[in-house]
Amino acid sequence: GKPLEKDPKSESSKRIVVLPQIVVEAMKRHKEKQMAEAKGTKRKAGGTDWVFTAKNGQVLNPRNFRRQFYRLLEKLGLEHLRFKAFRHGQATLLGEQSVPLKTTQARLGHSDPKVTLRYYTHVNKALQEPAAQQVDQYMNKARDAVKKKAEDEKRNK
Repeated sequence: GKPLEKDPKSESSKRIVVLPQIVVEAMKRHKEKQMAEAKGTKRKAGGTDWVFTAKNGQVLNPRNFRRQFYRLLEKLGLEHLRFKAFRHGQATLLGEQSVPLKTTQARLGHSDPKVTLRYYTHVNKALQEPAAQQVDQYMNKARDAVKKKAEDEKRNK
């Protein structure tokens, strides 16, 4: 129930991750809100170097974070998910968008792409459809080739 600050599990976990612009903008607004809340108090904005803090500016208790996270999911009408599920979702989403595995692996901080593939990328309908389309194209070419060959044989008789 207490906040814990420790080094990442591996060297590859120490990385720079380029954030989407929408996240950067949201974080700037969040920082501005922290600065406004700290104005006129003895605490510095944010209270710590942490992005998310309790109302008093101190490190956010993990239990409180989870509680707030679950309330937000409920408010948005989303199913109850563990926070870590968003890492899995990002891996799957990036796979759907044909982002190279090496890029996804780097964003998630995995030292081995097998970890990304085995545990984080989930095959869903959106990933299956391009494969089905490629099989369709191949089968249509084969069918057309067989038809053409039969027509050519018929003409040559």
